[in-house]
This record gives sequence, C-alpha cells and structure tokens, in this order.
Amino acid sequence: MDESRYQLVDSLYGPGTVTCWLLTICSILISWTLNPQLRRCDHITNDFLAVLMLPSIASAHLAFLLARLPAPTTEVLSSQNPDLIQLTAAIEAPLNICETFTEVALLLFALASRRLQPKRAALVFAVGLSNWAMMNVVFSQIHTMSARESSLTRAFFVNSFFLMVLGWLVLCVGIVILPAISAAILSNFIEWLSNARPTAHSTPSTDEEMQNLGRGVQPHRPTASVIIVNIPIENSDVERIRTAALATGGLTPVGFGLSGLLSSGHLLGKTQNMDKSDARAAQPFFIPRTNASLRNLDQLAALIAGIITLLFSMFYVMKEYRKSRSTLRQEHSTLRLTEPGSELHQTGNEILNSISITTHHPESSSDQQLVAGRRRSI
Repeated sequence: MDESRYQLVDSLYGPGTVTCWLLTICSILISWTLNPQLRRCDHITNDFLAVLMLPSIASAHLAFLLARLPAPTTEVLSSQNPDLIQLTAAIEAPLNICETFTEVALLLFALASRRLQPKRAALVFAVGLSNWAMMNVVFSQIHTMSARESSLTRAFFVNSFFLMVLGWLVLCVGIVILPAISAAILSNFIEWLSNARPTAHSTPSTDEEMQNLGRGVQPHRPTASVIIVNIPIENSDVERIRTAALATGGLTPVGFGLSGLLSSGHLLGKTQNMDKSDARAAQPFFIPRTNASLRNLDQLAALIAGIITLLFSMFYVMKEYRKSRSTLRQEHSTLRLTEPGSELHQTGNEILNSISITTHHPESSSDQQLVAGRRRSI
C-alpha cells in the first residue's frame, strides 16, 4: 500500500495525538482510583473533558463522512478503487476511535457508578452512547458484507453480528444503572428534606437557645447544603449498583482482547488489505493508520503533553498520600502527648488544680489577709 491511501485521513488521528489521548485516559483512571481526594468527589476536571473530546469529534466526523459518500457504504468499504480506498481509510480512522472509547467507557462508567457519581457517569454514558450509535449506523449499512470482503486494514466489531448483540446487552445494563443512581440519590434526598425541615412555629428547646434569643442571636438550623453530600442511600441499592458496575467494568479487558483477535484475523478472518505490505502494520490495533508520524511536530508535542499529564496525575497522588500520612502522624503525636502519665498531661493537671484551688477557696485567702492586718495594727 502506498502513501496515497491515507491522504484523506486527518492528522487528528495520528499516533502522537491518539497516544496522548490514551495517556490522559490512564491519568483519569489513576485519579479516580488512587487519588484520595478526587476519587470521592464528582468533579468534572479538565483532563476528563479532554478524554471525552476526541471520541465526540470522531463520532461527529464519522457521521459527516458517511453522509457524503459518493456510493453506498458497502461498495466503498469493499472496493479496491484508489479513490474509494482513500475514503475507506478516512472512515476507518474515526471508527477505530469510536470502537476504542466504547470499550474504555465501560470501565470509566463502572468506576463512576460504584462511587455513586452521577455527573461523571452521565457524561461517559452520553459520549459512549454516541460512539456506539455510530458503530450501529455502520453495522446497519454493511451487515451483509463479511470481514473477508472488506477493504479495511483490519476487522472491527461492526463486522460481527454476535459482537454487536453483545454490545447491546451491555448497553442495557448501563441504561439500568444510571437511572438507579439518580433515583436512589433523589429519593433519599427528598426523604431527608421531609425529615430535616424545621416546623413553622418551633420554640427553643434549651436554656442556651433561650439566652441566645434574649441577646438577639438566631439559633443555628441545619441546611440542605450541609447535609446534601452525606445523603444516606439504602445499602441494598448501593450493593446492586456496585455489583452491576463491577460486571460492566470487567468487560473492558474482554473488549480489548476481542479487538486484538479481530485485528489479527483469528476471529473473523483477514480482510482484503490485511496481508498486503504496509509499514504501519506493526502499529497497535487501537491507533489508526495515517500518514502522520511522531517526526511531525504536532504529533510529538501531543505525545509530550500526554506524558506530562500522566506524570502530574501520579505526582498529585503521591502528594495526597504524603499529606494524609503527615496528618496521621500529627494526630498520633497529639494522642501520645495527651495520654495519662505524659509530661504534658501532668503539667495540665497541675495547672487545673491550681486554678481550682484559687477558684473554690477565695474566702479563706481573704480571711487570712484580714487576720494578718489586725495583728499588725495591734
């Protein structure tokens, strides 16, 4: 295959850009699993948005290319015409990204679901669903064509009816999990509001509140903004959500394994162009084939950016762990100093005893001073 095959493939799908995207996914996985602060919060970070950006563009680009084909999709993806071969390569690049993120989205969605983080889960589900929808569009147009008849450089999920049905079953699990998270949080929040709402004519219940009202100080009332983070959720709901999420996340390595078998031709057979000489055949199956290389400045810059993102993620994990360890050491030292028998504890007891003596016997000291004064006058 000559260089002209990949002339229509955009450099956005080059090896540097895609590797940067994969490294950023690794950064997200590290933050969501090892960072003590970020894994508890449902925050939308910049690197998370960057992970969602490339598959979103790829699905929209794939839809644009399919809509502008000069011939039926089956004819384009099975032809050896040089002009149609270029269109096939242009379609294969975003299709590769869509398939990869569909597999990665299972793991990201599982991690967000296990920790009951609806914002992260919803964004991953939306982008993953758009990628899965475009794969189904391609499948609906080439379902009558086998992988051996295809002019793609490798087989994809869209070449197998069984794998597409399996994907739909996984999607059904995700459709059940996401509303379950939202419903569980919403129902428990409504229940909390009904139980925590103060009455209209509430009266002070303690002497301290009565004194505060006399001084014009309003009593403290709990607000929803304080408790909303710790809304209780039924253990049965949590266990069902986490079990389904664990099963969903475990399918990510299965999906990559199937993609590897498809790319090698061991599962559905080899495509028409799989055996032909191509310098890019040694690339991993999850990196699209383009004319761009790491010698290009934009690809090299993207690769360096991905490495820096991953290193910063690892650095913040180590920083948070060091911070938590120092906090534990301070708490441990404070407990040792306040233990009975320590010097600080004995000194504190002596101070408290002296204060109590002075406080509880003020009359005895004043009487002694009065007797001494009378003796001096006599």
